[in-house]
Amino acid sequence: MRRFFIGLVAIAGLGLDTPAAAQVSFEGARVIDAIDGPTLQTVLAEVGAATSPLDDEENTLRVGFPNGMRGVARRMACIDDGSEGDAEESACKGLILLGYFSRPDDVSPERAQAATRQFGLEQNLASVVINDQGEHVVKAYVIFDGGITMANLAVRVALFGESVQAYQRMLYGVDGG
Repeated sequence: MRRFFIGLVAIAGLGLDTPAAAQVSFEGARVIDAIDGPTLQTVLAEVGAATSPLDDEENTLRVGFPNGMRGVARRMACIDDGSEGDAEESACKGLILLGYFSRPDDVSPERAQAATRQFGLEQNLASVVINDQGEHVVKAYVIFDGGITMANLAVRVALFGESVQAYQRMLYGVDGG
């Protein structure tokens, strides 16, 4: 059986809380111009995602999407107000969503490249790069400058989970490995 890894190597075998613990109320029309940890948790819970912290990285969560895909959500470009406050509460201007795949031995480099090209043509929400370790990284970035509604962010997060699943099918074949 083909084996695949999604998420950071650190994700493999680690449990996720189900679903994400909502810490603020979900208000679909609320415009977010910076994302803090509680708001991210609420949005992830709204789409049915399970989460757990990623080691000591204060702005990073492991995410288990309802479709079984796993990935990482990392708040980026965080605003340092100079206080000694909790990093979970810090507002960040960006969010990167990542899903990692290792190419299995029975998938040729040519097939992997074809999957990457196909994904680039069919999926507009996310892109795929192959990093220096040979991992295929599905990624999407959300920028909060100018604002985004909670509902729109929830849709983008849910669609990212679908994009990760689409890449799995493209890389490993229709059966998903």
